Parts: sequence; structure tokens; C-alpha cells
Amino acid sequence: MGRTTYESLKRPLADRKNIVLTRDEEFLYRIHPNGVSAASSMEEALEYAEPYSSKVFVIGGEQTYRYAMPYADKLEITRINKCFEGDTFFPRIPVGQEVLMSLEKEDMDQNTGEMIKFRQEVHYLRSTRFPPADEVESSLTFTFREVECVRSWRTDPDSIAPKFTKAEEADFRKKLERLGLDHEAILGLEYKG
Repeated sequence: MGRTTYESLKRPLADRKNIVLTRDEEFLYRIHPNGVSAASSMEEALEYAEPYSSKVFVIGGEQTYRYAMPYADKLEITRINKCFEGDTFFPRIPVGQEVLMSLEKEDMDQNTGEMIKFRQEVHYLRSTRFPPADEVESSLTFTFREVECVRSWRTDPDSIAPKFTKAEEADFRKKLERLGLDHEAILGLEYKG
């Protein structure tokens, strides 16, 4: 995360390594709380992260997202169906990077109690640092048959539309689990392709 994002949180995020990207030399060389490191470049931040996990999540702000985009192989984006005032925005997703999966959900805002609709999206990117996504996780692409079976679940489970065999359904559920989706989320699946 960027320094401004880190400072807005008031404390490090729990149960993970916090790596703060900054050009501020005073911040770089300051003693930080346990679990926090400061880096002056994206390359340095990724080196710091390597011993902790093979997955690195970038949580903002805008400049940090821009710096990280060339290193990303996957974007997990939540789009909230509500208007907010702000002056910081996520960068444009590179042209030609289609949404692999999209789920519509709804949850209660803990501050206001209002129900908010949102969409979770997964995009796979071609990266300069990692192999192409289709080589890394080709097992997470969806076949036309899988999409048709999901559509038949959603619209009419008793229709003559294609149905999964037990083995196909088990494989499909494993794919969804690898993407971090629960079994109930299957019915919210939208195929983009």
C-alpha cells in the first residue's frame, strides 16, 4: 500500500505483512511497528513480500495501483453500486482484459445499516513479471458447457438444458473454490466472454 493509505488506516492491518511503498525518506528509515516494512520501489516491495506469501495484494492508493499494474497477473475488483465523492480512482484496466467472472452480491453497510449492492470481478492480465495467466491457471477458465449448465441451474433446474454429471459438477465446484467463491455464489455467476 502507499504511505497515504497506510497513514489513513491508523494502524497496521492485522494477520498479514504490511509493506508501505513511499518516496518519503524520513518514512523509509523510520522504525515501524512489528509487521510493517517500507519500500522505495515496487521491486523492493515484492522482494520484501516473497518470504511471506506467493500472493501479494495491493490495496491502494491510486499511484500504488498504477505502479503495481505492470506486475499484476490478476485483478480482484469490487464495484460498489453507489455514488461517492472522491479525487482518487483506480486506473483504467488495460484494453482487451475481459472479466473472467462477475458476481452480484448485497450486504449491509455496518455504518448506516443500508443494504448495498456490489459486484465482485476477477480479471486475468498478461504480466511482465509472471507467465501469461492462461498458462498459469488455465484450469480456471470456463467451458461453454459449464456456462450453459450454470445458466440452467439459474433459470430452470428441470429444463432439458445441459446438466453436469456428478464428476463435472465436482470439478466445476473445485474451480470456484480456487477462485475463493462459496457454493451458494455459483447462482450469481455471469459469464463474460
